[in-house]
Amino acid sequence: EPGILMKVLDAGFNGVICPLVNTRQDAEALVRACYYPPMGGRSFGPYRASATHGAGYFDRANDWVVVLPMIETMEAVQNLDEILSVPGISGVYIGPNDLALSMGLPPQLVPPNLMPAAPVREQILGILTKVRAADKLAGIACGSPTMVTHMQQAGFHLTTLCSDVHFFRTGMHNLLAETRAALRTA
Repeated sequence: EPGILMKVLDAGFNGVICPLVNTRQDAEALVRACYYPPMGGRSFGPYRASATHGAGYFDRANDWVVVLPMIETMEAVQNLDEILSVPGISGVYIGPNDLALSMGLPPQLVPPNLMPAAPVREQILGILTKVRAADKLAGIACGSPTMVTHMQQAGFHLTTLCSDVHFFRTGMHNLLAETRAALRTA
């Protein structure tokens, strides 16, 4: 959604991760929404970004923005070389759950899985190889600290651990268990 992309960049974010980029055309549309002309078609309205990044924001914005399409379907894997060749694409961010679903497998980052199953892992490492060969950034969503470690060791630049909802749920579960244990001993 170009309007949402432009709003977050105007708010001062320096990059975006965009889901379901499956083709070169999707990647080109993503670039158009994220860069100012002549590279893209982003509209001008960076009032908050200018306030946080300084008066020269517009002059440097196209150099600062990081644009990462999500590779999360086999269609995107098949079109990866074309996606990576689009000027303005900084790299990719892999979504293992949706990638697994597109392969006819269950989601791969649902605990207690520490690592995606072998077929999904093979696709992930194949994507990583192509991204690194193109001298682009490689990112991936991870479902465990073990997966973060393995993916960083494999060569990923960006590894994110779960989500804020997962952290909240885990924290609440742990606090409730601690509270119940304290009540039992009181």
